[in-house]
Parts: sequence; structure tokens; C-alpha cells
Amino acid sequence: MTGVYNHSCFIPMHQIASASGEANKHGVEMLKLRLRDGTTSTGLTTWERFGETPVHLIPAEPGTNFLHVFTGGDEAGEWSVEAVSLIGWALCIDGDVRPVTASGVNDGVSEPEDIGNFVEMPNGKVVSCSSWASHGWFDNTEKLLSFALDVRGKRPAAAPEEPAA
Repeated sequence: MTGVYNHSCFIPMHQIASASGEANKHGVEMLKLRLRDGTTSTGLTTWERFGETPVHLIPAEPGTNFLHVFTGGDEAGEWSVEAVSLIGWALCIDGDVRPVTASGVNDGVSEPEDIGNFVEMPNGKVVSCSSWASHGWFDNTEKLLSFALDVRGKRPAAAPEEPAA
């Protein structure tokens, strides 16, 4: 079942008559729902997050993985790409198709604003699942990591040169 939920309630999609955005006191556009029974509900989530709500789920091919790119440290040993098995694809309210893991749409995390989200296909090719991303695909996860390091201004330390004999 799809719908809108947070820690305190769940509203199934079939109960929603209309949705709109309404700025809160901090200027954040929050979701305002008018339900079929005539009541309204506000503050469940942001308007942007509401757009990521799945309305239809499609199974993923086995061997498809959502990728997390870690480049937080200054040492090359701290840089990695980790894969989480995809269980499906979500056609969302905003019309975008997003990857789904056991933790939810986009593995339950927000999209990295600098590189976007990527999925590894069963053949090893890495494809973007962010409509705005500057790179649509990579041959493998190593090339994705190299791209992320370039975008984030990090370079592996050069190997020391051997003294001439």
C-alpha cells in the first residue's frame, strides 16, 4: 500500500482528495492534504518529500544495487562505493522513477546535491537515477568514485617517485 506517513500516522493514497504546499513559520514548504472525508492534514512532511511518494512499484532485476559514495575523509582508504540491493523501482507522485531498497525510496536517504544518486545494473554498468545529474552513466563503480572525488575536490596522493639509479 502506498501513502503518506511519518512517525505518528499513515494516510493511504486513496484517502487523499488533493495536496498543496503551505509555508511554515520557518519558510519551509510543508504538505497540506485535503482528505476525501473533508478534513485536512498538515505538517506530515515537506512538499518536496511528498513528490518522492511512490504510487506504483516495479520489481528490480536481481543483481541491481543502489550505490552510496563515501568520500568524507582525506585518505584514499576512507573513500569507497558501497552497494545496497535494490528491491524495486518507484514511480513517484512527481513523475520521477526512483530506486527502492528495503529502507525505502533512495535507500531512505536524501540525494547528494553534488553528484546525485546512482544504481549499479546487473552487468556492472553504473547509471544515474537523478534527472539533473551531470553524468548519466559510468562503466563501473571505480569510475563513479573517481568522478565523485573530482567533484568534491579530492585527489589520491601521488605515488612517490623512485630515485634515479
